[in-house]
Amino acid sequence: MIYEVAIDPEILLEWAQSERDTCFYYKDYGNGTPRILSTFPKSKVHKLRSYLIKKIDVLEKVEDQIRYEEMVKSLGRHVYQRDCENIDSSIGWYENVANQSTSFDIVLTKQRIECKNSISLKDLYNSDVYKLKNEISFSRNSEDFIKVIKNLLQLTSERVIVIDPYAYTDDAIKIIADMLIELSKRRNKSKHVEFTVVYKGKIERNADKAPYAKAYKQLLLNKLSEPLENITIKVLHIAENEGSDAFHNRYILNELAGIKLGYGLGFKEDKKHHTDEASILDEDIYNKLWRKYVTQLEFDIVSTD
Repeated sequence: MIYEVAIDPEILLEWAQSERDTCFYYKDYGNGTPRILSTFPKSKVHKLRSYLIKKIDVLEKVEDQIRYEEMVKSLGRHVYQRDCENIDSSIGWYENVANQSTSFDIVLTKQRIECKNSISLKDLYNSDVYKLKNEISFSRNSEDFIKVIKNLLQLTSERVIVIDPYAYTDDAIKIIADMLIELSKRRNKSKHVEFTVVYKGKIERNADKAPYAKAYKQLLLNKLSEPLENITIKVLHIAENEGSDAFHNRYILNELAGIKLGYGLGFKEDKKHHTDEASILDEDIYNKLWRKYVTQLEFDIVSTD
């Protein structure tokens, strides 16, 4: 559902010359869409901004320069920080694309080129790249589910938050273990990732079926056959309070985007024919959830580990 996109800088310069194209850029790329921009040919967002802003003098009109500058400034934290390889400043953008050992999901170019997953601007609006869906249906089994969230996990560089009130069931723990295995295959393994599971409990211990966080983590680790490289598992066992929102919906977030699920992660082996829907979160909803479960937790903490 989520795809890394490398965009030819010449396209950004062209889009900046049209108010309509600039609006399409904001609408179709970044958080809340299936298309996550890459920092290529740089490895950091601020370096990408510096690289792009140096090209502004190509634009003759002041209004075009203003639009371009705003486009570059909009490249915030929701950009995938690629571990760029073999970048040679003496050759062109296209040649450096070809030098990457890890291919991009989409390479958007001004001219048609011979490159895996490339699409030219001329062909864009008739291509499958432009028709990517924000919501899809999948069968409720591990194999189909991992296909849905595979790229979200593989594009993670910082953290994953799995939010499910009933993530403590045995069926859910199995699926979360599969998610960790997929996360271990991420594209940039040099980055340390924090993987957090958030589930619901009750302050009154005798009324709570959910295990404490420490016990939960051990149940999860028991499902893994090998240690995870550069991944820290964190468990957050929380309870609703009078001032909190209800804890009901299920989400998977990383630093780039978020996905909402209709049902929980407790997939039943004997009901693999059941289906569910996964949808990409709108940016405003994503930001709300990030505050709610990450930066400004509004629930009571029952236990954590």
